[in-house]
Amino acid sequence: MSKDIHDKLQEYLDGSLSPDMRSEIENEIKTNLEIQKEYQLLKDIETELGNQDLEVFKKKLSNVAKKHSESVGTKNQSRKIFSLPRRVLSIAASIAILVAGFLWVQSNNQSTGYDSALAYYDFNELYSEGLKGDVGNPSEKEMERKEVIDKIKSKEYNEVIELLNSTSLDENESLLLGHAYISKGISEGKLGHFKTAILIVSSLLQSENIKVKEETEWLLLIGYSKDVEKEAEFNQLLNSIISNRDHIFYGKAVKVKEQLNR
Repeated sequence: MSKDIHDKLQEYLDGSLSPDMRSEIENEIKTNLEIQKEYQLLKDIETELGNQDLEVFKKKLSNVAKKHSESVGTKNQSRKIFSLPRRVLSIAASIAILVAGFLWVQSNNQSTGYDSALAYYDFNELYSEGLKGDVGNPSEKEMERKEVIDKIKSKEYNEVIELLNSTSLDENESLLLGHAYISKGISEGKLGHFKTAILIVSSLLQSENIKVKEETEWLLLIGYSKDVEKEAEFNQLLNSIISNRDHIFYGKAVKVKEQLNR
């Protein structure tokens, strides 16, 4: 199986494919047995490794191996052999190593501010005001925006991502797409979603709209907090927000800083 197909399967699971490519991959999964097996393996790995307890992790990884293997009887015994390509199994092993490394970092208390920052991230609170403008006769754009906000609140992240990825986005829509990936990342615990959010909203730091710029900084702070490689950027941005008492997220940033200093 080509590396390109494997990458597309991972993107399919992450919800980052375009609608057309998503349909194409779904058709491949239905009609190609080898692709179907690799997709199921990757899906099971993500499902089984959701628990971050190390002993539970080991047992769950064993469950994945057992599910994707077949019994072969010999003259004196029955043994297990994997029926999937060796490259696919090596991917599973690599994931195991990465997750184990992540658990080791956690066990040594090398915090990146993840828990502190996410404790103060609340999309529902941020977008609790509803429609702006003429509520009695909202524009089509405002209705579409409200629909997106409602879908994020109801955790329909994939629908929001597909909808917004298929159109040319203005600043507010880019922010909402960033929120969708952040919320999806929090829900699923996947670093990739946080990184995607960072890529989507980074350019908005140049916005002339102060509210857009400051909301972008908050989103980036949340995105950085999940990635151990972004610890320096996280601390720099946190201090920058705290230095501006007029920043709309000043209060939340101060609370994050206080939590980190405990």
